[in-house]
Amino acid sequence: MAKEIENGFRNMSMVSIEAGGSHVCGLNSTGLLVCKGSNDHGQLNAPIGSPFEYSALALGGNHSCAIRRLNQSVICWGGGGRYSVNETKGVSFETIVSGLNFTCGLTTRKFSVICWGPGWPGLSGLRSGDELDLPQLLPGPCPPFEIVHH
Repeated sequence: MAKEIENGFRNMSMVSIEAGGSHVCGLNSTGLLVCKGSNDHGQLNAPIGSPFEYSALALGGNHSCAIRRLNQSVICWGGGGRYSVNETKGVSFETIVSGLNFTCGLTTRKFSVICWGPGWPGLSGLRSGDELDLPQLLPGPCPPFEIVHH
């Protein structure tokens, strides 16, 4: 699979590139979104867009998401159709990151974090699409700690 992906991007001038579980997407120098690799869950089936439509990408295990340049909304595809929030209409984002089967973004208006996707519900009682005001620790494998200055 790695060689297939590498060959798929051969002779392309890329501006940014992100890797998911078994797929890679990037924005080329003409502003087009290019995806290569496994499409078992529709993660390569990006909505057809015009050049320079997307400003940032985040890829998970079997899904892909992009920030739209026009209004900073996020659109996601793949995941075997399990993304109930396909587009974040009315909410704009500064940046996004994806985990195995969820995506989180930092909102533009309130600089809060919103996470969604089939792997997000159930983490510390948070539901998909819940807004988390910052600063707040997101659930993780490590317990919080305090830094002591001497």
